Amino acid sequence: MYPLSKKQQDNNKFDRNGNFSLWYNKYIPLNNKFEASDNNGNKDNRIEFYHKKYNSIAKQSGNFLKNKHCEQINFCETYAKNNNYKRIVITAELKTPLITGIGETHPSETSMIFDHNIGVSYIPATSIKGITRFAHILSLFLDENGNLKDKYKDLDKIDLTKEDIPDIFGGDKNIENKIETYKGNVIFLDAYPVNVPELKVDIMNPHYGDYYNGEKPPADYLEPKPIKFLTVKENATFVFRAVTKTEIAKQTQEAFVKAITEEGVGAKTALGYGIFEVIDYNEPESLQKDYKRYKKENMTDEEKDAIEKEKFIEEVKTLTKESTSMNFYFDKWQKDEKLKGDREIAKMFKDIVRKKKSNGEFSKQYEIVAEILGINIQKKSTQEIQTNKIKDEKVKEKMMKYIQKAVISKKDLKKISKYKNMFPELYKQLKKLKNN
Repeated sequence: MYPLSKKQQDNNKFDRNGNFSLWYNKYIPLNNKFEASDNNGNKDNRIEFYHKKYNSIAKQSGNFLKNKHCEQINFCETYAKNNNYKRIVITAELKTPLITGIGETHPSETSMIFDHNIGVSYIPATSIKGITRFAHILSLFLDENGNLKDKYKDLDKIDLTKEDIPDIFGGDKNIENKIETYKGNVIFLDAYPVNVPELKVDIMNPHYGDYYNGEKPPADYLEPKPIKFLTVKENATFVFRAVTKTEIAKQTQEAFVKAITEEGVGAKTALGYGIFEVIDYNEPESLQKDYKRYKKENMTDEEKDAIEKEKFIEEVKTLTKESTSMNFYFDKWQKDEKLKGDREIAKMFKDIVRKKKSNGEFSKQYEIVAEILGINIQKKSTQEIQTNKIKDEKVKEKMMKYIQKAVISKKDLKKISKYKNMFPELYKQLKKLKNN
């Protein structure tokens, strides 16, 4: 039987889909004695039943798990960038089975923690912080051989408030015999497997159960009572993340690594459970690809605008004064309402647009750039413009006379060459003339 109303039982679609965490904590079957059991009322087979159900449900959680990783990566990236913190990323492979939440309340007496929304096993940040703090304390007082360091051997007790522990993890600190409470400078995140992990059924076999229950004295005739429980199978890869103040990042990471590789995470670490091996200090390549896609799908309008601007700037960087596409990019810039007044882009165009026209006036493009950058340019007066026009006409007449004579000296051709951009066609004709 299921402890649910008939309507809920009829709507139960957990055979093939759903959230395993919800099923495991709310929908497991009971036998007629209200004991947790398998689907046939057998309480001795309930753990195997849970394992089978996990295998049929949890695989569909893969996409949700990817999103969780992307959210954590985004948090670490954003927080570290805006708050002078440094990211710590440790990708590690599980070398021994992992037990999480075995003591949590559950009808089967032995439990396991699953993410409430995703339905996969994970390691809570509180557990990670606790074991990392413990590993850091050991590194402070014990040498490489596990013996107490010399400077602490003559002390009756060790005062943790005088060490750097509160600076990293928070707590009371003794400053000149005055206790002050510190806030920790490390933010630990829950650790998740890269992929939906495999579970396996493990067993502990207490031989004196009746003695532990206070019913009989310990003796060899007492029968062992195997207790089964779920564990995360070894070889699963987890990603551990934290953000920490830059000045304490080194000792934090060292303690982090010591915690997961030597002390172990979760329950029964004294028996060798929960030991990891570090395989990288970066995000797994598969998650990096997922994060790029996640960022693209979840970009704000401001982030999209920033990317478009960066892309446009990279294109403008390739331009020179001789680039045939310079006018195209300048017009594109001015047609974009979000970019047309941007000073950074204006500075780039300042060095490549044509500053003045042949008549001595500032070009329209340069005037636009100058206005954005606040460059004071004085336009020529009407009288100056008229004077230049007269000069231009005189130069033109002079060039025409040479053409009519059909001869020009090298010296005169050199003098007239400074007007070649003003009257290109006339200059071409002059160059073809026979030199005298």
